[in-house]
Amino acid sequence: MPGPKDLAKTTSSPLDTFSLFITDAMIDIIVAYINVDINVRCGKYKDALKATISKSSAIEIKALISLLYSSAAMKDNHLATSDLFDEKLCGSNYKSVMSEARFKFLVNCLRFGNKNTRDERKKTDSFASIRKYGIHLLHCNEHYKPGSYMTIEDVASHLNTV
Repeated sequence: MPGPKDLAKTTSSPLDTFSLFITDAMIDIIVAYINVDINVRCGKYKDALKATISKSSAIEIKALISLLYSSAAMKDNHLATSDLFDEKLCGSNYKSVMSEARFKFLVNCLRFGNKNTRDERKKTDSFASIRKYGIHLLHCNEHYKPGSYMTIEDVASHLNTV
């Protein structure tokens, strides 16, 4: 039967379930790399609100990833960002989590590796920037059983949001 399996069936909250697939250690790595990119970009946004360009935190990155997953689950992932944050089209789900400007800024800064060492790492390992996240795929296998009718589109829509 497709769906959650083993430990994922016994979690008591959506956050507990989320943490089975995306661990705090993974979030900490993302926060570190996104904040490096934010530091670089801060000087370029002279007129932006401080809240829009401030450093991120683990809680905020969990919220961002949750919004991205939610957009795929709700089939909103094909919409423009402005449409996601339009209450007439998508309700207040996105807007209640963060501002549209902050969402765009974080997505633009989202990094899974150190941008400054990318060229050096590519010489020895072309997947170096995402290798640390292979554990996520293991967690997906461990805690979720896909149905026999899952399509490539279903898989791709999830991969495109992560």
